[in-house]
Amino acid sequence: MSSHLIDLTGKQFGKLTVISRAENDHAGNARWLCQCECGKQKTVLGLNLINGNTKSCGCLTQFRDHFRDLTGQKFGCLTVVSRADNDRSGNAKWLCQCVCGKQKTVLAQNLISGNTKSCGCQAHLKDLTGQKFGRLTVISRADNNQKGRTRWLCQCDCGKQKTVLASNLIRGNTKSCGCQAHLKDLTGQKFGRLTVISRADNDQKGRTQWLCQCDCGKQKTVLSLNLISGNTKSCGCIKPGPKPKKEA
Repeated sequence: MSSHLIDLTGKQFGKLTVISRAENDHAGNARWLCQCECGKQKTVLGLNLINGNTKSCGCLTQFRDHFRDLTGQKFGCLTVVSRADNDRSGNAKWLCQCVCGKQKTVLAQNLISGNTKSCGCQAHLKDLTGQKFGRLTVISRADNNQKGRTRWLCQCDCGKQKTVLASNLIRGNTKSCGCQAHLKDLTGQKFGRLTVISRADNDQKGRTQWLCQCDCGKQKTVLSLNLISGNTKSCGCIKPGPKPKKEA
């Protein structure tokens, strides 16, 4: 070893730790055998180590998109917890928490590409997104409950959102956010010339409305309050006559 050569053994440069002296290159430049954090070994010029030109075996260049910090990001049902050890090929892996409660170590490339979206708990899970159950429309997958049972975030026709067990949606046990808990069903009842056909969307103030069929053939959406109170008795085809004039 040259008397002017700095011993780099044991020193770290980026992801590389110098193991031992290697043979010089053809131009007589000093080279060092290095161990990369990904597990691979690489022989590197001492000059490139010192000036920072070489910081890994090449895994950082090959997988530069996969080495960005994914901590806290969500991919499907998986939330990234922390960085995990690379696989045998040096590919970046991350420890993830699934909505079902289980943890899974996943390749960065599989998270980013969308190839892996859960710990495997959704392999046989029916996707209910977009489906309607009573007054509830499923928006997205929600975290499992404490017993690990599947839940979905739903939008009620009244405008409120509610997280519901998949089993309760499918069996029909839950059909609304609760807005219909004390709602009297007026379907088929007649109020004046109006026969109630079905439940309609609530108005902007969240008040209950019903779709009604008028005896004249037209349909009209009417507030439940107006039907019951008798304020609305037709689609508008019957207009009140002129008020009688008071005698002088």
